[in-house]
Amino acid sequence: MFQSNDEIDVKSLRLSDPLLATIIKANGKLGEIEKARSAYYDGTLHLDDSALMTQSANNTLEVLLDIDINECMAFLDTMNVKFVNPSTFVVIAKRYAQNGIWPEIGEVYNRAKKGGAVSEELGLITMQAVCESELLNGKIIVLRKIVEDVSHLVGMKSNDWIHAKYWGIKRYVGFHYARLLMRWNDPKTSQKEELLFAINEMRQCAREGIATKNAPLECIVRIAQVYGTEGMIEDALSEKQRRSAVNLILEACVEANRSGLIKKHTFTTEVVRSLRALKANKECIQLVVRNVISTGRKCRHRIAMEEAMYAALEERDYESLKLITEVFERSGYDSRRLSI
Repeated sequence: MFQSNDEIDVKSLRLSDPLLATIIKANGKLGEIEKARSAYYDGTLHLDDSALMTQSANNTLEVLLDIDINECMAFLDTMNVKFVNPSTFVVIAKRYAQNGIWPEIGEVYNRAKKGGAVSEELGLITMQAVCESELLNGKIIVLRKIVEDVSHLVGMKSNDWIHAKYWGIKRYVGFHYARLLMRWNDPKTSQKEELLFAINEMRQCAREGIATKNAPLECIVRIAQVYGTEGMIEDALSEKQRRSAVNLILEACVEANRSGLIKKHTFTTEVVRSLRALKANKECIQLVVRNVISTGRKCRHRIAMEEAMYAALEERDYESLKLITEVFERSGYDSRRLSI
């Protein structure tokens, strides 16, 4: 397998796709671009028609992408068509996205579509590229066309696919275009629409006994202080709306406890800030005592503990204040810098 100069000779070998892919990737890491390219061509020299070397082809593409995107596209043109699958185009599109080269992703998508290699992931990346592009008009039309392609691919109606993938779509295209795809056209009520969508998803998951995804729970605890479950928009919440919003946050926390999201400090930060904004000090304290510091060990939920300490001070709940402060100090934070 090795030549006299310790180079790997793959011409006479029939390597598996994972092994050849590893050799190509190793050469790429060493900056040996031509060796990586040669390894691919030599390693696929004796293949029969049934052999698939998609991973090796994709690794070669990634190596070339590190050097020159044009080289990568030229290599793609020479690839055996049976080695090209949806992941091949995703590899290229991801690299373009990482480098902010948005216009070229459309060409990648068109190539994939022509070759019958469109995937949901490629569709989402292309949707992001559309939103990031300099196209002044018609972005939503292009987005709906991509949605039509992808939803047809997975055997779903366009609207059903959008509803099923909403949170993922939002991560790629942002709230503005995500809401337009959902036909929440009025910006004054669109956040209310999203909140109600999140509530319905959370409660459906609860009924079915499955864990709710992080995104709808995060949505609920971020904007529940603005809208009650009734969905009314007002500058100031009535007492009924305030209580409704508090209960909604606590409901989301129950589901977050089931899914493990409650362990993320970014989530508890949003929860305690919302509860404090709603003047729900007691609920804030209980949440932190029961779900954040219950083990008594070191804790990285610094902001949640700080807010709970302030809440305990305002409520004159000195027992909880002492308990939270002890864990706060044990976690390496200095309570002396706080105004308590």
